[in-house]
Amino acid sequence: YTKRGLAHTIYAKCAKRSISIDFVPGICFGTAEWIDVRHCRKFRNKCEQWYAVPKPTSGSQETRRYAFMICNPKVEHDLLLGNQNLKVVFRLLKSLRNAYGMRCLKSYFITTNFLWEIELQHKNFWYNPIHIILEHVSTGLFFFCILFTYNL
Repeated sequence: YTKRGLAHTIYAKCAKRSISIDFVPGICFGTAEWIDVRHCRKFRNKCEQWYAVPKPTSGSQETRRYAFMICNPKVEHDLLLGNQNLKVVFRLLKSLRNAYGMRCLKSYFITTNFLWEIELQHKNFWYNPIHIILEHVSTGLFFFCILFTYNL
């Protein structure tokens, strides 16, 4: 067991396998009129539960405050894992990030990049060979990280 920031992580090892599970506190709330779901019309009926997840802001320990990021894990799961090779590339990118110790490349960045690509690409795009999807998405992810890092 470890605690880092807000995440509580449980590690389990067995013979040839190991697994880690992150738990992050969140506040569950129902549909709210201020949440814009027009970009996910096909998932509108699944947008009944939203979560506010605390995100620490930067600054010294005395002035640090928490903001909240809203998310809908059910819709994200359906979008990300409901396509052919997208699931494989998504997991591959996260594994590459972990293998190379790229801590600055947060899961949030990878997920957001994929959610935007799902909206931009035709559904048939995700049936391309894995190397084509990986090259396309990793290029977009690279530029996303540069823009975010340098606030361009």
